[in-house]
Amino acid sequence: MPQTYIYTVYNDYPSATGGKVIAVCEEALEAEFQAIAKQNAAKYGAPITAFITEYAQDHVSLRFFNAQKEKGDSDSGAIVALAHLKERGEIDKTVQLNMQEVMQARLQHGMYHILQGDAKAWEVPVDLDHVCEALQIDHSDLDQRYPIMAASTSRPNLVVPLTAEGLRSAKPNLELVTDLNNATGTRGLIFVCLEGEISFRYTAPLKNIVEDNAASNTYATLCGYLSKVGMLEDGAQRLSVTQAVAIKKPSRLSASFTVENGEARDIWVGGLVTRQEVLDLTTDEEEE
Repeated sequence: MPQTYIYTVYNDYPSATGGKVIAVCEEALEAEFQAIAKQNAAKYGAPITAFITEYAQDHVSLRFFNAQKEKGDSDSGAIVALAHLKERGEIDKTVQLNMQEVMQARLQHGMYHILQGDAKAWEVPVDLDHVCEALQIDHSDLDQRYPIMAASTSRPNLVVPLTAEGLRSAKPNLELVTDLNNATGTRGLIFVCLEGEISFRYTAPLKNIVEDNAASNTYATLCGYLSKVGMLEDGAQRLSVTQAVAIKKPSRLSASFTVENGEARDIWVGGLVTRQEVLDLTTDEEEE
């Protein structure tokens, strides 16, 4: 019977609270993948199960399933799978990830990080009334020290800087957020507080995301925005931020990158992984 391992990724450190639950499974038959993922979601609150299909010291092959179907690549699932194999000493510090897309990962400060590429930001025309209506906030909740901009590694998001109260109280209206994204040529909405420790939230109804509590590529996009608006000096940077604290699903993501000419280059994003328990699961079909 396939063994499933339950982890939490991107939890806050050093407290190890919050984060996203991910299941990892080895030695399962392909025909079992969907049933195992469905069971993990229902019984253990793991929205994604990462199936390790093959690995060696320098590479890992992965597939990802949620309760309904096979999904696209999952950075959070990949980071958990890497931590799982590294715990047994079976992979190197630098590893190639063979998923739907081939990506690179490396161990930094005891945590695996995945290369997200480069990110840049640019100005877009935007109606402030539309922004406030979409987030259900007042104009006073906008942090007008910083501009609203589009930012992207490959798929652009709209970045809206808010006050701490604005970030806490925002309640995205998904229909209006969709209209705002369409009007600005973006695919999602990052709303961020730059007061003190950087914290952000993310919604993308165009991608069927109501609110994500741990989004690594989104954070890479935000690094491009931070570089553009002068929050960071040129040169090597290492920065950790929190996400989704306001909705009581806190995560912490870590990034290392280089700021150059107002852009973020070679962005590696990762986070802490903690193991919860080991489970020996039988699929529903086997139980019958």
